[in-house]
Amino acid sequence: MIYPSRIKGQEYPLSKGDIVVCITENFGEFTFGKQYTLYSDLSSNLLPITSDLGNQPLPSYYAPTGYYFLPLSVWRELKINKVLEI
Repeated sequence: MIYPSRIKGQEYPLSKGDIVVCITENFGEFTFGKQYTLYSDLSSNLLPITSDLGNQPLPSYYAPTGYYFLPLSVWRELKINKVLEI
């Protein structure tokens, strides 16, 4: 899990059409590493995305202990940085 002390949610505003990636394993109806598109603007901590089952459960974007989802651009940057560390 990625912790808010390293990445702050307010630095990554989301709006309709943006893509987020699930970064949490075993997160209900969502798959780790899968991309989800927001169907409306983000107005709180709840993500307007459709789950793998076709439901719209409005999962949390982040919690005090860390993030459940990250914007696609941030996810890619973290993956690239990890490869470059080797």
